[in-house]
Amino acid sequence: QRLSLAPVTRQLASLPPTYWMQVALGLGGLLLGASIWAFRPDDTATRLYALTGAFFAIAALTAAVYSTRELALDAGTFRKLSHLNHFGTIAFAAALLGLLWHYPRRLARLPIVPVAFVLAAMFWIGDTWQLSAKALTGMQTGVFVLFLPCFVVAAMQWRRHARSPVDRMALLWFLMSVFSGTLLFAGLVLAPPLFGAAPLAEQSAMLGVFLLIYAGIAAALTRYRLFDIERWWFNAWLWFLGGLAIVVLDALLLMALPVAGATAALFAVAIIGWLYFPARQWLWRRLLPDRRDRTAALLPGFINRLAGARGAGDIPNL
Repeated sequence: QRLSLAPVTRQLASLPPTYWMQVALGLGGLLLGASIWAFRPDDTATRLYALTGAFFAIAALTAAVYSTRELALDAGTFRKLSHLNHFGTIAFAAALLGLLWHYPRRLARLPIVPVAFVLAAMFWIGDTWQLSAKALTGMQTGVFVLFLPCFVVAAMQWRRHARSPVDRMALLWFLMSVFSGTLLFAGLVLAPPLFGAAPLAEQSAMLGVFLLIYAGIAAALTRYRLFDIERWWFNAWLWFLGGLAIVVLDALLLMALPVAGATAALFAVAIIGWLYFPARQWLWRRLLPDRRDRTAALLPGFINRLAGARGAGDIPNL
């Protein structure tokens, strides 16, 4: 049977949800890595952390295209996207090894980072030009050659901080965030092809586990000051997301209101000012209660008790 197909113009809305999910994950990892580097640009650990986000974004954005539109791509485009995806994946493993070597403290003055990236380049070249069997120079082999030493390096970091409980708790959170995502992806997606089997999970779905790395580390920043970054890093993100929400809401209102031009803009500003801002402030106070309000409520009683204190033991604590 012969069927005739007529190509038609497609809209962005026709792309499947998995495409948008992978794009969002890649951009999220890139932004989180870059935001930490922006606050400490001279630190080697934050540079390597930002590189993991950049390489993860390369892998996720290319996979978003060829994993959801494979039947619509020509062979050349598919091959280029696949090579870029393999580059991002192997380079991510190299950057991760360097990050664990340098954080929380540099273990030794060995050129681990240059060696890791040279190995990554060699494996990527061998994989791209198929210089030998896949089991020797394939992308999966390169990732495991760079990823397995991460466990040794993590154990060395753990032993170095044995006498510092605070540093150990921060390191434990950091290592759990790093290995929770990478182990799942390596075991379910990368390992089976080495033995001639199909991956145990869809690559597009398993990219989501990498968000555990960046979300976990971002959450630990406010509690353990990872990378020596203060709590206001989190507040900066809240302000950025709040401003972004205003822009998005304005755009949606301008498109949805049944009027146009200056009238629509005035309506959008009125709705933002009278509805959105009060709702946001109410939610902000519920989720993040202001310590200044608590201090203002306690300060009068504190001053009265302090004025009547007769010794150091009578001084109250807030």
